[in-house]
Amino acid sequence: MQLFFGISYLLFFAGVVIASLFIMFHLSRYSLNRKLAVGMTGLFVVVTAVLLWTNSLLFFSLPLDTLLIPTNF
Repeated sequence: MQLFFGISYLLFFAGVVIASLFIMFHLSRYSLNRKLAVGMTGLFVVVTAVLLWTNSLLFFSLPLDTLLIPTNF
């Protein structure tokens, strides 16, 4: 079951990275002000990197082996 969650998270992570690249392309390509485009793209990269880093830290800190054991009440 851990393999399932690992693959699912990998697909999620890859999807977020691809979507971020799509957004960065459009921020840099279709902006009217070039200086503002560079600043907003840089800010977007930093914020996205921090969010992905914290998300991956939280995911890998989950105790998946004990989380998936059914309990009887």
